[in-house]
Amino acid sequence: MWVTVGLKAYRLIHDLRERERQQGELVANVSHELRTPLNVIGGYAELLSEGIFGQLPAEAVQPVRAVIGATRNLTDLVSDFLQYAKLEAGMCENKRSTLGVRDLARELERLGTMLLDEKDVAFSVQIPDDPPDLRTDPIKLRTVLRNLVTNAAKFTTSGSIGVRIRQRDGGLEFVVQDTGPGIRPEDQELIFEPFRQIDSLKTRAHGGIGLGLALSRKYAHLLGGNLTVESNVGTGSTFTLFLPASAIGEEVPGAARPGRAAAA
Repeated sequence: MWVTVGLKAYRLIHDLRERERQQGELVANVSHELRTPLNVIGGYAELLSEGIFGQLPAEAVQPVRAVIGATRNLTDLVSDFLQYAKLEAGMCENKRSTLGVRDLARELERLGTMLLDEKDVAFSVQIPDDPPDLRTDPIKLRTVLRNLVTNAAKFTTSGSIGVRIRQRDGGLEFVVQDTGPGIRPEDQELIFEPFRQIDSLKTRAHGGIGLGLALSRKYAHLLGGNLTVESNVGTGSTFTLFLPASAIGEEVPGAARPGRAAAA
């Protein structure tokens, strides 16, 4: 009897896992198919904006820019959905390569400048004087940092957003600090759950489906690190991504050694 019950339970668990895997693959395939037409729309809109097909009438410039912005936002949403589906389906692996911290800082500076172009918010990126190169998955790391900076830009209407990259405990720490509205203590773990948005009626005005931070924490764990938040309502939030010493390149000439003091 107990053997029969055990077999039934095993089959049930196996069937549920297989169904979840198939659903994850379906979502991943659908999301992938959505990205192709979005890339086409965004690409042609960029060409129109650059005047490749001739100078646009003045009244058409703003609508085309709006199309570009909306397409980028939708592409980011689909990309997050695709990556999360791959994670849930067990289809996501790390692909390590070398990534320079200086190059990464320049990318973040460009992103922050673009996102805050029409806001009265100061943006800065600080790195150590002699930053190390990383041996990590560049796509996953960039995704985490993009999500953190984008979130900060969405909710910060005045003040500043700062990104600090520094060495700590032999590893590397990425700190994104803003002067936004802050997050209540009881909500600070909920924001890392998939499809969860705090004060949904308010956040819906900023877009998003509640996947960015959930995906970011899962990526942080895959990279061998962790993603945490400290926040006070009314004064802002600080998100910290920590990568262990194993993420720091060991054979890159001029790379800083683990534990070496970093400039703030």
